[in-house]
This record gives sequence, C-alpha cells and structure tokens, in this order.
Amino acid sequence: MANADEIQRETIIALLTEIRDLLRGGAQAPARASAPPAASGGGPVFRFGKTKGRPLAGAPVRDLEWYRGAIAESLNNPDKARYRDDNLRHLAEIDAVLGGPEPAPAPDFGTGAGDDGLPF
Repeated sequence: MANADEIQRETIIALLTEIRDLLRGGAQAPARASAPPAASGGGPVFRFGKTKGRPLAGAPVRDLEWYRGAIAESLNNPDKARYRDDNLRHLAEIDAVLGGPEPAPAPDFGTGAGDDGLPF
C-alpha cells in the first residue's frame, strides 16, 4: 500500500507531465466551462442561484431584483474584476427585463409666488 508521500509524488508527476504535454501541444486542454445555456427564445438567463439556466423574461420580480443585486455587488469585488464587463452587459439585460432603472422624477417647481412663472 502506498503511503501519502508516494501518492502526493505520483500526483505531482502526473500533473507536471500533463502540463509538459500541453505546452508541447501533444494533448488537448481540458474543455472550459461553457456559457450558460440560452433560453429557448435565445434571451438572457440566470447564471447562478436557484433559477440558474432559466430565462430572465417572465421571472418573478423578487428573483430578478435579488439577482440584479448580486450581480451589481460583484462589480465592486476585486476578485471578480475579470468578469466586470460581462456583468455590466448582463445588468443591462436584467434592467431591460425589469423595465429599466427607474427614471428620476422631474422636479415640480410649481408656479411660484410671482406672476412671472419662476419658482422663486
């Protein structure tokens, strides 16, 4: 029976051999994780969470708002900086499903006290 040191040594040798082969072009790199599955209509989908893989369109507003908050929070996370551009695009998709961000209300100056129509 092999002891822990022998197993660790064999594992390291196997990894180094695989790296060498990759560098020489003698082996195929492992497949990377693919993009999230597209919704049946080809629209954006949830990328994680309990609704992963489901279309954003038609999702409950509560789920969309939670998901949007999680994506927005990741924008300020330095560990996820490499995903920033993709997450910004995804936020736009989420906002489009939610109806876009709420526009700021127009100021209501009223008619003011004077006859000239100025609010002051």
